[in-house]
Amino acid sequence: MFDGLYNCNHSSENIDINSLISLKNNKLYLDKRLSVSIFLEFREKIDPDLTCVYVDNENTNCTCKFKPKFSCNGVVPIKINKLEGIYAQQYICPWCGKTHIAKVDSREANKTYETKILKSFVYNGIH
Repeated sequence: MFDGLYNCNHSSENIDINSLISLKNNKLYLDKRLSVSIFLEFREKIDPDLTCVYVDNENTNCTCKFKPKFSCNGVVPIKINKLEGIYAQQYICPWCGKTHIAKVDSREANKTYETKILKSFVYNGIH
């Protein structure tokens, strides 16, 4: 859905929009670095029953001695500004059992991504 919307350059590396945001059925998957404003806009324009799941695309390996990739282990509800329908992906290490939850980290550096994602509604007829 978001292929080719824009070309992001951040610290000399290309960032694929599909790694930051994904819409499947009535769930919006957002990278933990993006703001909840994207979810609110999607919910308003696309589906009032939409839910949001924050995912962690940066910390994918456990710190145990085997350093395996985390496996998805369900979602946990989180609160952002008292909003309902927002969850964080929980991950588990298959070796040591350590869990990790995608903590929302809406950095100001990603404001450009958010603006371009929201502007893409108009360009793709999603409104």
